[in-house]
Amino acid sequence: MIMKKNVWLPFLVAGGLFLLASCDAEEQPTVGGDPTDPAEVQTVEWTAEHVRMISRNEGNTIPRVDFDEGVDVMPGYHQWDYWPILNLDGSIARINGYRVMIVLTAPDTVLSGKRHDIVRHRYAISKDGVNWEDKGMVFTEDEIIGSRQWAGAAYYDQGLVYFYYTATGEKGELNSGRLSSGAPGGDTGISYEQRIALATAQVANQ
Repeated sequence: MIMKKNVWLPFLVAGGLFLLASCDAEEQPTVGGDPTDPAEVQTVEWTAEHVRMISRNEGNTIPRVDFDEGVDVMPGYHQWDYWPILNLDGSIARINGYRVMIVLTAPDTVLSGKRHDIVRHRYAISKDGVNWEDKGMVFTEDEIIGSRQWAGAAYYDQGLVYFYYTATGEKGELNSGRLSSGAPGGDTGISYEQRIALATAQVANQ
C-alpha cells in the first residue's frame, strides 16, 4: 500500500485528554450555566479531592496485557503508537479482507530516546486480528514529507485510503548520519517544524 499523493493541510488538530473516573453522581464536579448559551457555559473544575476519589475498577480499566509470550511481527524495530485504518463510522476497516495496522517504528539499534528523531511508518495486515504480517514501509523515502513522520490517523472510504500524519522536520536533514547511533549528548541540529499532512491512495482490487 504505497501512498501516491501528499498534501499539507493548513490547520492543526487539537487533542483531548479523557479521564475515566469512578465517582458517585453527587460527588462529581458540576458544570454551571445554560449549555445552549456560550456566554453562560463554565468549564469543569477538578479539585484534589475529586482526584482522590478516582478508583480503578473493571468498568474503567482494561485487562492486563502480558507481553512475555507472542510473536514479534517487526523484528529489528522499536514499535509504538499503533492505529488501525478505520471506516468513516469509526469501525475497523476490512480492505480486500484484511485489517491494516499502522505502526510508528525506528531501528532498534538506536537508543529508545532517539527513536522519535528517525521514526517511519510501517504497516501490518491480518485477516483474523490475531496473526499479523509485516508489509514494510508505508512511504518510500522519495514520497515522505519532512525528515520523520509522527502519529496520525487513517480512513478507508469507497476504495480510497486517507492517511493523515504529522510531518516533522526538514526533508534530507537526517542524511548527515549524526543520529545513527542514538548516543546521548551533543547538538543534533535537527529541526522540529510540524505540520499535518494528508496522503491518499487507491486500493487495488485483489
